[in-house]
Amino acid sequence: MKKILRALLILALAPFCSLHAQQQGLADSLFSRLTESYNAARYPELYQMLSDTFRQRVPEKDITAFFANALRAGLGNMVSGQVVHRENGQFYYLVRFERGSRSFIFMPDAAKKIAFMMWRPLRETAQIYTNNPRNTGFLKQADSLVRGFMSVAGNSALAMAVATGRRTDTLYYGTPAFDHAEHTTGTTVFEIGSITKTFTGAALAAALNAGKLNLDDDIRKFLPGSYPDLHRQGRAVRIRDLATHRSGLPRMPADFETQPGYSADDPYRSYSREALLGYLRLVKPDTVPGTREVYSNLGIAVLGLVLERAVKAPVAEQISAKILQPLEMQHTSFAPKAAEATLARGYSGQTGKAAGYWTMNVFDPAGGLKSTLPDMLNYLRANMERKEPVLRTAQLAVAGSGPRKSGLCWVLDGDDGLVWHNGGTAGFRSFLGFNPSKATGIVVLSNSDTSVDALAGKLLKMLGGSVQH
Repeated sequence: MKKILRALLILALAPFCSLHAQQQGLADSLFSRLTESYNAARYPELYQMLSDTFRQRVPEKDITAFFANALRAGLGNMVSGQVVHRENGQFYYLVRFERGSRSFIFMPDAAKKIAFMMWRPLRETAQIYTNNPRNTGFLKQADSLVRGFMSVAGNSALAMAVATGRRTDTLYYGTPAFDHAEHTTGTTVFEIGSITKTFTGAALAAALNAGKLNLDDDIRKFLPGSYPDLHRQGRAVRIRDLATHRSGLPRMPADFETQPGYSADDPYRSYSREALLGYLRLVKPDTVPGTREVYSNLGIAVLGLVLERAVKAPVAEQISAKILQPLEMQHTSFAPKAAEATLARGYSGQTGKAAGYWTMNVFDPAGGLKSTLPDMLNYLRANMERKEPVLRTAQLAVAGSGPRKSGLCWVLDGDDGLVWHNGGTAGFRSFLGFNPSKATGIVVLSNSDTSVDALAGKLLKMLGGSVQH
């Protein structure tokens, strides 16, 4: 039986089409059919609901044994199912049985079959610590949403700040690690992942305001040596292109995983400044720079090199001097040593196993910061109020057409005025978004790799904003 469970838990995902929001109906239909077949013990029907690839990897007898023995024998019939989360085409259901509950995660494919599924013990959330007083309608709804998320997300800790006008609610849930007794508090440190890019964007804004560079400068002006291929059809890669993901550079270097000492547990550690510069001498943009948006960690790492050459100071020092110190963000840093005493343990949302911390090295500008909720609340408030010239400049639309534009490493959703970014590392997810005109904003920090975007989106919608993906 353990082998059957392991096969169902670690079955590798094939490249299936992602589902959009309108396909919730398909997921509900599949779940309804699965429930009916399971309750009637029609296991061959359950097997036929699986995709061809799934059935090639797991024989029918194992599926039958799993449903009959691992589920039915202990839990009985299914009573109800409720969607509590959706991410990258996967649907997370809270399933109630006659004698217990389980988390059910599955992905429908284009042929209306189940391409991937996972059953996990449901985390009971009633006893999870929180400081949420639940004394307003919003806080009661927020508590329900957070507990639903934590029941399936594989995280032990969640910290959230909600700003509405002059009011701020700072809410903490759980513990920094599953084996810790202390509560999640304002001293708990989280990896914030790609929200770091907005700090790099602010450092760029400071350099612009100081006249150290211009957005339309050719980046080769600030790189050592010769880079003959950093252009396409006569159009050079500009600083503006790096900051708005329109450089034509790939998401990651092609030689990223071939560096000496590369480890999937800490993948960025082995990629050096020298390796990055060497790759830039060989790569050519795959589109004309400035014409197409493709998210690129590589581009922001290069932006970090440009800033260091233009300002003649490490990016970490620039971010500290221009953002962290003025905003009194004393517990935010790139250095894991400075944070590790209170650093939450990251987890895989699917396996529940502890995940390693990332040493971002030359990619620090793209995702290396660690922070606490109070510090991130300071950052949220400062960006909402736009009193700091550096932060105002970073939020200016510098690329894009239509309602969705790009600031300096910010996403600007023009239809509802939302300014936002999210982040993720091996064991952490984060979201920060705000609507300056409505004076509303939110920060969510979590210690598993299950996205918090949908949770943040629901909370923003309750506040009167929305986030589009």
